[in-house]
Amino acid sequence: MLLVKVFFRYLFIFINLKAHSCTSHFLLIVTLCKSALEEVYGVSTFYSQFVLNPKGDVSIAVCMGTACYVKGSGEILDKITQILGLPSGSTTPDGKYSLEATRCIGACGLAPVLTVNNEVYGKLGVSDVEDILAKYK
Repeated sequence: MLLVKVFFRYLFIFINLKAHSCTSHFLLIVTLCKSALEEVYGVSTFYSQFVLNPKGDVSIAVCMGTACYVKGSGEILDKITQILGLPSGSTTPDGKYSLEATRCIGACGLAPVLTVNNEVYGKLGVSDVEDILAKYK
């Protein structure tokens, strides 16, 4: 339990610095907590708030929960991938955009939903994607 508390404290600092969980961060936490690297990696990959790859300045997340998926979030994700040339789970080389498919974000009444820098867009169709992305060019 102490590992988790210390881990969260240090990861919170890294996240606020817009950093991602990289090897040097893991090694620092391993040293500070006197824990195994496998243990720290396990905690960091269990909690969805922590990412192993850096997020872009424009962070796009498409909900793939059941309600969103049934209402077409897969096609929305495909359209964003097509427009940005960016597969899910990655960041553009210039660090401008990142795209991820997420678990349910709890806005099922607005399905399908995506977020851009935590701003929620709901009741979407594929035709809405270009207008939303244009706001972040």
